[in-house]
Amino acid sequence: MHYTASGFLLFLTALTATVRQQTEVTLASECGVEPRCVIMTLDVSAADRLQKVSSQDSLGYTTFAIDVRGAIEGHGGGEYRVLARSYTDGIECSHLGQATVAVVGHSAAGFPIVLTSRGPLQLADTVLAVGCRGCATIRDAVTGRIVARRRTPGYALPLAGTRPESLFVGDGAELIVRRGRTLEELTAAGRFRSLIAAKPSPAYRLELENGACT
Repeated sequence: MHYTASGFLLFLTALTATVRQQTEVTLASECGVEPRCVIMTLDVSAADRLQKVSSQDSLGYTTFAIDVRGAIEGHGGGEYRVLARSYTDGIECSHLGQATVAVVGHSAAGFPIVLTSRGPLQLADTVLAVGCRGCATIRDAVTGRIVARRRTPGYALPLAGTRPESLFVGDGAELIVRRGRTLEELTAAGRFRSLIAAKPSPAYRLELENGACT
């Protein structure tokens, strides 16, 4: 491809602007004091989207970088370079080893909202595989008809600190997870909703895809 001097200068200017627009954030692997938060497993949709930033340290952790699209409140949408520090000295549950991420909700389009060093990041693509999409099948208890499929905290639920018996379906076919003394409703768009009380509905049957890391 042939560039004139002015054309090449414009190309470099555009490239520099693109790099500047990419914000670097670090994913939170734990909820900490954040309310209405659920730990989920973390992976990437394709191994070639993953970059190793630092080699495994003495504690068994490796830092990875992934370029994603999303939006942080107050910062607008765009390209983000996401850093994830994951335990890699053991069983590999994903391309990142045994990675988890703190999730506080999801958009109307179904993209997760994850905690980062700059605030909640609403993802806008599927580069990051958060939890286990569609691993909860909710059926009508009488007819067996599929009512909905929901995202769970992970295929290997123990990695996300969740037991299968902690998940159940409420009266409105919403998926609810019990975490200690709290109940988090994982269905409605926006931030997860904390519930004071909820019981499994006899109107629905929950089927989970759940297994161990390989």
